[in-house]
Amino acid sequence: MALDKVNNTAFNRGKLHSMGFWEAVQEEDRDCVSFHDVNLLPKDDRNPYICDIFPAHVSVAIDRFKYTLPYRGYLGGVFALRRLHYVRIHGFPTTYWGWDPEDDDVTSRLKLSGMLLLRPHLLLGCYRMLEGQDCSQKQSPQSPGLLARIRRKWRHDGMNSLGCRLLSKELQPLYTSLTVDISLSAPGAPVPG
Repeated sequence: MALDKVNNTAFNRGKLHSMGFWEAVQEEDRDCVSFHDVNLLPKDDRNPYICDIFPAHVSVAIDRFKYTLPYRGYLGGVFALRRLHYVRIHGFPTTYWGWDPEDDDVTSRLKLSGMLLLRPHLLLGCYRMLEGQDCSQKQSPQSPGLLARIRRKWRHDGMNSLGCRLLSKELQPLYTSLTVDISLSAPGAPVPG
């Protein structure tokens, strides 16, 4: 599935991921969904895109990061999970506008819900990052304020606060294209500036 937003609304990755997830699991009753940044290309086709007993961070060795994780809890790039896992973490956070720590929020949600994060061997989880947004300054969210906020809000910010509307759905030969209006805000959610 490929998602695109309309209007000049700020980017909200959590809303796009959540909308894509729900459309995917409804479309064919899927139990496994992979979230894949469009600017990453796998370098080894033996890296399985499968769901296991726990969620998996699949892109563990990205060339832009010198084939190491930028920090221990990093979850960016390619992430796979089952429907049960998604419901257990209450989906992706939807209150971050622009490029914010939604991946780090999901890492915290996994820990708070008692799940482990699986990762493939570094030789299999290699990816090439295409030119585009510079992620080289990605930093760990060690801010106690951020972590305290995640603990407080994670059960209320996600699939129950989506605030999106599907505008179109086009079936292509290899994927489904969705156009989404993410400018709607759920009750109590901050509106983007």
